[in-house]
Amino acid sequence: MKVLNVINNNVVSSLDEKNREIVVMGKGIGFHKKPGEEIADTQVEKVFRLPDETHDRFMKLVQDISYTHMKLTSDIIDYACEHVGRKLRKSIYVTLTDHLDFAIQREEQGMVFQNALLWEVKEYYVKEYEVGKMAQKLVKEREGVALSDDEAAFIALHIINAEEDTDEKKDVKFLNLTRDILTIVQDDLELDFKDESIDYRRFMTHLKFFIQRAVKKDYSYGDDTADVYNELVKKCPGEYACAADIKKYVKDKLDYEASEEELIYLTVHLHRLTKCSKKQSEQEN
Repeated sequence: MKVLNVINNNVVSSLDEKNREIVVMGKGIGFHKKPGEEIADTQVEKVFRLPDETHDRFMKLVQDISYTHMKLTSDIIDYACEHVGRKLRKSIYVTLTDHLDFAIQREEQGMVFQNALLWEVKEYYVKEYEVGKMAQKLVKEREGVALSDDEAAFIALHIINAEEDTDEKKDVKFLNLTRDILTIVQDDLELDFKDESIDYRRFMTHLKFFIQRAVKKDYSYGDDTADVYNELVKKCPGEYACAADIKKYVKDKLDYEASEEELIYLTVHLHRLTKCSKKQSEQEN
C-alpha cells in the first residue's frame, strides 16, 4: 500500500485493490511521508473507505483534530458495531469525530448542554446508550474529561442515526413524540419522573406501544377488561384529563383517534406514576 496524499502526521489516503481511495490512520503514519512512498503495515491502525459525499468533509475535518480524538472515535465506532450488532454508515466517522472533539472542548470550558431526549434514549435504545456510557468511560480514562449522561445520550443518537437498515427519520420522529408526551405529563401533573422506578418503566413501555399504534394507524387495540377501571377513572380526574391532552396531541400530530380503552389505560399508568411520585416525595421529606 502506497501513500496517495498526506492529510496530516496521522492520516494519509491510499488506493485499495480496486483503485478506490481509502483513508489510512495510524500514529505518525504521515510524518515525513511523500506521495508514492510505501506504508509500513506496522503503522496501520485503521483503514476505511468513505462515500464521495463525506470523503472531502472528513479530510478537512481531521486537519484540525488531534490523533487521540480520532483514535478515540474510531475505537468507539468499533465497539458500537460489535455491541449494537448493526453496520453503521461510514458518515459516522465524520459526524461522531466532529461531535466528540467539540464535546470534549465544551466540557473543558465548563459548557454543559442538556439533552431533552436523555430519558427516551435510555429507555428505548439501551444498547446505543451503553455505547455512549462506554464512550464516557474512555474519554475519562484517556482525556481526563468527565462527560455527562446527557452527552452519552448525544453519542447514542449519532449511533442511532448511523445505523443501516433503519429509517433514521422514523427513529427521530418517535423520540420527539415521546419527549412531547412526557412534557405534557410533567406539565399537567407536575411530576418529577424517577426513571428507576418500576411504574415509570411500565408507563414508558405502554407509551412505546401506544405511539407505535398511533404511527401505524392501528385501531385493533381494545380490551373489555377496561370496564373494571371506569370507577378508578372517576377518582382520577387529573390523570384522565392528562390522558385526554395526550389524545389531542396525538390526533393533531398523527391524525390518530385514540380509543376510550386507550385513554383508560393511560389514566391507570398515570395514576401509578402520581402515587409513586407522592410516595417518594413523602419519603424524602
